Amino acid sequence: MYVWTKEYNNKASNQPKYNSPYISLEEYNQIKLGMSYSQVVSIIGGKGDAVTEYGDTKIYIWKAESRSGMENVAMTFVNGVLKSKMKG
Repeated sequence: MYVWTKEYNNKASNQPKYNSPYISLEEYNQIKLGMSYSQVVSIIGGKGDAVTEYGDTKIYIWKAESRSGMENVAMTFVNGVLKSKMKG
């Protein structure tokens, strides 16, 4: 599944930004601790696979783009707020 966002690469450009559901290294670097799950999904362009859920804590995995040099990315959210991220 591919997602077109309404975001633009920069304000001077009229071309929409293409955003695949796979996480790129650039997207990984844009994601900061304290962001909400919806903010992270907006940056990546797709929801992660929930692999662990314990109380208010959820761990999601995203597959990385093959050219990124990463395999997968795991992110931990507590009450919907990003607490940690790890690339593998």
